[in-house]
Amino acid sequence: PQNPSLRLFAEEGTTYVENDGNVTMSSILVLDGAGATVCDRGTISPGDRLPCPEASGALGPLTATGSGPQGQPAEATLE
Repeated sequence: PQNPSLRLFAEEGTTYVENDGNVTMSSILVLDGAGATVCDRGTISPGDRLPCPEASGALGPLTATGSGPQGQPAEATLE
């Protein structure tokens, strides 16, 4: 079965969004606490992670959102 899933985490001062599911995710956005787009990462394959350096000064909590291949939503939060 398809398992769209995102992980949002910080490592060594950089925020990353990772596809920890088993399907390609699209429309990947990282949003700040006010809901404004901090970075747009487009599409991410399973197991890949992309940096979002713009998030370092953003007001939290940060949220990553995306869609699976059949429009399934996925979301992750970094406090």
